[in-house]
Amino acid sequence: MTDSVTCLKLISCLKVDVCAAVSGVGIPSSVDLRAELQLDWLKGTRGGVKRVLFLDTQLPQRSGHLKLGHNRPHACLIYTIYLKEDDEFRDKLTPISLALNYSLAPPSHSQNLPPVLNHYSSTFLQEHAYILLDCGDDNICIPDLQLSASMDRSELVIGDDNLVMLTITAVNRGEGAYETELHTLIPPEADYIGVKRKVELSVGLRFSVQRLEDAGPKISFELQIHSSNKDNSDSNPVSLNLSIAAKAQLDLRGVSHPSQVVLPFPRWEPKEKPVKEEDVGPQVTHIYELHNSGPSSIQEAELQVGWPSRFRDENLLYAMEIQTDGPISCKTNASLNPLSLQISSLQDTPELLGFLRNTSAPHQRHKRAVTAAQSYSGKTLNCTNVSCLRIMCVVGRLDRGHSAVVKIRSRLWAHTFLQRRNDPYILNSTVSFMVISMPYRIQPSILPKRTTSVR
Repeated sequence: MTDSVTCLKLISCLKVDVCAAVSGVGIPSSVDLRAELQLDWLKGTRGGVKRVLFLDTQLPQRSGHLKLGHNRPHACLIYTIYLKEDDEFRDKLTPISLALNYSLAPPSHSQNLPPVLNHYSSTFLQEHAYILLDCGDDNICIPDLQLSASMDRSELVIGDDNLVMLTITAVNRGEGAYETELHTLIPPEADYIGVKRKVELSVGLRFSVQRLEDAGPKISFELQIHSSNKDNSDSNPVSLNLSIAAKAQLDLRGVSHPSQVVLPFPRWEPKEKPVKEEDVGPQVTHIYELHNSGPSSIQEAELQVGWPSRFRDENLLYAMEIQTDGPISCKTNASLNPLSLQISSLQDTPELLGFLRNTSAPHQRHKRAVTAAQSYSGKTLNCTNVSCLRIMCVVGRLDRGHSAVVKIRSRLWAHTFLQRRNDPYILNSTVSFMVISMPYRIQPSILPKRTTSVR
């Protein structure tokens, strides 16, 4: 091969001479050699990109014939090959190997003693060419790769979308680095979404991080740049950490129906010995909803209701039954409907039934008073000054967007309040919840809890 020359003023070229000679006694007038030349042949065996091609055919291999004989003991084939553009291949360090296979063409029938090849020489020849790099006199590149990275968030919340962008910046402060690759060790909780190009030396990698239920207090992304250079081939390693947290926003909602009762009722008096529940007084229903707005789930919670049931020996709100919806079960510290009154078939109003379905934010507490006037400046009865029925509920797992509902149906004991016709009263039930645990390896330092009242 001859030195590199510039052909067509745009690309670098090499001239390749394939030459052969014949010697001996009784050389025939014609000796034909077949020659097959393969360019960058090691790339072919390893599945790489060919870096040089023949100029006239744009192909990496070529076959030719060398005609030798008694009057022509030496012959050559001359080819021009060219180097592809820099952006067409990555490997600029490995030598370019040129491989030549040659053999004798079948002899003609007229030859009594056909020629043979020299048994002491190989029929496979190989030469190498090197790409000249801007790496000093020794043509050995020693890079100085510097890697930095950052994230657009520092914390992940279990149950949230948790989209993460890694912004990565790479700089080479030394000589050329070749076949550079960014190696990123992704935690098992992360899924690669895509790449976002930024400036020339910066790139953004997008991930969605889920499956955090069993994750520890943090997850890590490990990054490093590797090159094919022999010396100082790697950048500094970078580790990016994200802390894991469990957070659940729980809303405690309540409604009373009706919100106000005015006594006495026209043409109605309570029965001295009630048999049916409507003999006692008007129906009063409270509904409590524990709603998880997320993003995390809760594993278990306790919900307690204080129900104003008696003042000394007089009934106030006579609890008939408790209904639940969702992963919740309740028990009481005293019997419901202790007089075994006959259950009414009256249904709730559509407004009450639609309350929970239509509520998407914490509901305003409705005021309910028992009074002969419209004033609310009367006495407040709650668990601090009257006897309360205690309702203890265990709430199971609540995922984001799910609720647990408790409905308490009662009768206002009208006789108690008709004896005090001139005194307005406000009856308050109290409700509280406390989260016991969350279904994750990571537990928050403070679990949600709250207390409120419904009138």
